[in-house]
Amino acid sequence: MKHFKDIWSTILNVLIPFLLFIIIPLITRANFKRLMRKAKENLLELRKYIPGDVYMTENGLPHFKGKYGNHGIVISFERKKNESRANMRITMRISSGLSVKIYGKRLVRQKAGIKTGVSDIDERYTVISSNPEMAKSLILSISRDDTSALKDFLKEGIVIGGKSITLLKRNAGTKDTQSKKLLSVLEVTGRLARTTERLSPPKNYQS
Repeated sequence: MKHFKDIWSTILNVLIPFLLFIIIPLITRANFKRLMRKAKENLLELRKYIPGDVYMTENGLPHFKGKYGNHGIVISFERKKNESRANMRITMRISSGLSVKIYGKRLVRQKAGIKTGVSDIDERYTVISSNPEMAKSLILSISRDDTSALKDFLKEGIVIGGKSITLLKRNAGTKDTQSKKLLSVLEVTGRLARTTERLSPPKNYQS
């Protein structure tokens, strides 16, 4: 019996480090690669509605760079070394030729793992999510001077509003809003594709 316990103890002493340092990291890396492949598929889907390029970076992360009318759109992913998740960064560059009024310049806030900021220099708006694996909702509200396609494009995804940036979930069929956390990477890219499918280009769109 003692001999059996010694054998079992030896097996556990070998097996546990093997699981911790070899098997689990392999599974984590495989899951991360699968997530990034799915994100790339959604970016390719998005390209049907917004002209642009999709490619993988040297770190194996998907990247989208496109243009909707005069609005530049970049979706990229950032990953810290040895982490099993990636930060998603969506940047929209709004053409200075449009009558767009953005409230909240120089504003940087962090809430529920989301950093938001507006550049005062070139009216470039960036959203960074630090929890892309969470399948939750992110809607930021926007204020604008007109009702052009950009407002429609933004209303379901990345939007700014008031003197601060607010995280809201819009209830279908009601005017109520509720605080809620962010979309996953897959939901964000998929939602952008679904939203832009319904839109027409801005008035000054050059085909």
